[in-house]
Amino acid sequence: MERRRIYTPDWTVVEESGQVLCRGPAVERMRRVLRLRPGDALEAIPGDGWLYHVRVVTFPSDQAAVLQVEARVQPPTEPAQPVYLGVGFLRHDQLDEVLRQATELGITHFAPLVTRRTVVQPKPERWDRRYRRWLRLAAEALESSGRTRLPVIFEPMAPSAFLEKVPPDAVVLWLVEPRHERPGPALWEYLHGHPTEPSGGWALVVGPEGGWDPEELDAVADPRLVWVHLGPRTLRTPTGALAALALLMERTTSR
Repeated sequence: MERRRIYTPDWTVVEESGQVLCRGPAVERMRRVLRLRPGDALEAIPGDGWLYHVRVVTFPSDQAAVLQVEARVQPPTEPAQPVYLGVGFLRHDQLDEVLRQATELGITHFAPLVTRRTVVQPKPERWDRRYRRWLRLAAEALESSGRTRLPVIFEPMAPSAFLEKVPPDAVVLWLVEPRHERPGPALWEYLHGHPTEPSGGWALVVGPEGGWDPEELDAVADPRLVWVHLGPRTLRTPTGALAALALLMERTTSR
């Protein structure tokens, strides 16, 4: 039988035999959605970088499951170095989908960016609810893609604050349109000409639907920064973010 894959962040080893006690929403999914029974197999992702092949032993309560670990593997689905993605704040459904697909592609950190031309402004009073939703979407992407770690999700911030989160030895790829006349190559040309992986990983910065304000770009002064573009076409933010990320992840090494 095909093993179902499920994110199980709340679990504890209960004895040396390899059994674990799993709690929380994952148990309800096992019972009510997947309709698992004792003896059924699944792949558990607790978020520690490993994928566990387990079997259901018993459900001692509606919110608990005892699982028997049969094997632990580390699939090559995580990038060897961190990959940060900062994206101009979008409508809720658009930003949700960017996060979901970016998680599938392999980002390790995600930040919605508030810029001068951000059309939809984030509402601080809704952040807690939005954050919980994003964690759920990222967990779903984790399960479908076979990744083993959730990305870190930052609250909405300015691009300058995002740069402070990025490791000092990373390369920052700032996506602009050629009409901005920033001196920089196409992204694929830069990646082809720089085959060495930066020790601090990568950061990709993508602007809002309204584009970058020229003064906003003039204010950026960071030695890690490389201006890059995706060719002559004007792309929507979700399209540009995922296209650029796909190019970056294609050459990023995995562990």
